[in-house]
Amino acid sequence: MQKLRKPLFISLIVILLFLLGGAIYLFVITRPSVDHAVPYRNAQLPGPAGFSWKDYSPKGFKFLVPDNWFVDENMDNKEEYLISKVSWEETPLFITGMVLDVTRNMDLPDIQARDAIENLIAADLTQKILMKNVRREGKATIRDIQVLSIDQSFPDKDVRQHKEIYYRFIARPDLHILYMVRFETPANQWDADWAQGKVLLDNLTFEN
Repeated sequence: MQKLRKPLFISLIVILLFLLGGAIYLFVITRPSVDHAVPYRNAQLPGPAGFSWKDYSPKGFKFLVPDNWFVDENMDNKEEYLISKVSWEETPLFITGMVLDVTRNMDLPDIQARDAIENLIAADLTQKILMKNVRREGKATIRDIQVLSIDQSFPDKDVRQHKEIYYRFIARPDLHILYMVRFETPANQWDADWAQGKVLLDNLTFEN
């Protein structure tokens, strides 16, 4: 009997090591890190040349992402989606990109949008209003405003402190939702970056 115990013990050790190795592979090696910035490109959902779709159908929308830009989500007491030209691993500062902020269960989203624009116009950091308009599309009221602004995330002598920002507020009173979208980039590179920014804004798609 003593001779049988040792091979059995060794076999059990081998099995345990095998199972442990498999668990490490599944939960550590193959699971992507949420903190790791990966350039986005979805070959299964191609868009216009140089873009692919990021589909959030369960949330009721989808948007385009330029190839090799970065997508992040901020769900810390909010619902926010960020598409950035530069990885947040390279810099924590948001330099160029689009932000979609979703506020649900809102009683008067159009009034909130109007108030947000009035506050934006009155803000000390807003240097100039470049454009402002409002229109109706189906059940949505869409308010656009484009401004020159100061981004205090950057030091005074950093040219990136001077931002050009295009805001779009999409109010859906029937759904009690306000979508707040903005595309921003340093003012001195607006013309180059807006070529992609306009595609992002114009193709932001809602299912309802």
